[in-house]
Parts: sequence; C-alpha cells; structure tokens
Amino acid sequence: MARVLVVDDDLGIRTHLATYVRDLGHEVEVAKDSLEALEAMAGQPFDAVISDVRMAGMDGLSLLREIRLRHPETGVILMTAYATVPDAVEAMRRGAYDYLVKPFSLEQAGFILGRLLEVQALRLLDAGRPASSTAKSPASLRELEREHVERVLAETVTLEEAASRLGINTTTLWRMRRRWGLE
Repeated sequence: MARVLVVDDDLGIRTHLATYVRDLGHEVEVAKDSLEALEAMAGQPFDAVISDVRMAGMDGLSLLREIRLRHPETGVILMTAYATVPDAVEAMRRGAYDYLVKPFSLEQAGFILGRLLEVQALRLLDAGRPASSTAKSPASLRELEREHVERVLAETVTLEEAASRLGINTTTLWRMRRRWGLE
C-alpha cells in the first residue's frame, strides 16, 4: 500500500481519481491546489503525487520543482488537458515520472501509478544491495524498468503471461524485448 496525494482544482476529477486510487488499495489524500499539497506533504511523506498542471496560483510544474527540492524520493505524475509534446518533454526533464493527457481512463492512471511504485520498489531493493555484490548499479529508471522486465520474462513461460504480469499488451512487450535485445 502506497501513500498517494491527488492534486487538482476540479473537485470532480480530484474525487473520482482519489476514489479509484483508494480502491486499488492505496492510502489517498487530496488537495485542491499546490499550496494545500505542499502543506499536506510537510506533515508526512507521500510515495506518489498525481497533479494537474494548470491550476490557479502555483501551477503543476512549479509544484513539481518544489517536490523535487523538498521530497526528491516522491514520484510525480502530471496530468493536463492542454498537452503538447514540448510540455511533456519539459515535465519529464524536470523530474516527472510520467504525463497523463486528459481525458484519460482510470485504468491508464492506475497502470502508470503501478509502474511508478514498482520502479520505486526496485530502487529501494537496489539501494539495499552492498556495492560489492553488484557488477553494475542501475543509473536510470529505464535501466530499472529493463531489469524488471527481464526478470519477469525469466519467471514466466509465455510472452502473454509476462505481458499480463507487467500490465502491458504483448505488442508493447515484444517491442521492449527487441529494443533491449532480450529476444
């Protein structure tokens, strides 16, 4: 179970997303804006923040910057209805884990949140290994993701079973295998 903060100035989106994430088994708090989010985060840590980009006052990118400064271990997923490729690239460059474009399905949000939490768990596992016990230490989220996919592929019999366990379709998994040379 993870602690997740949902930040959106739209009450309907905030409530609907929070209910869905809570139904996934996570502890959820909500905030109507960035200042309320920072206040909540000052009280206790969160594993993940799902935040709108366009909000009155401090926008989501400014909130992302503050989270990176104050709580660098917290994963951030940004969401917006006004997405452009340069905006998404800038959000990722600033440290967002991913970028959801409204309207999105709750399953899509749940999938991205699940991947973020898996990557965080892999980081904790890797951080707990003594330096001498590993030939190399993963330096990026993509390398951690690759190691996780490789481990799941080794533990499953079929590509379909591995894709199902990873929460992706078989075509995506096939492409990942080709890109990483795991064929």
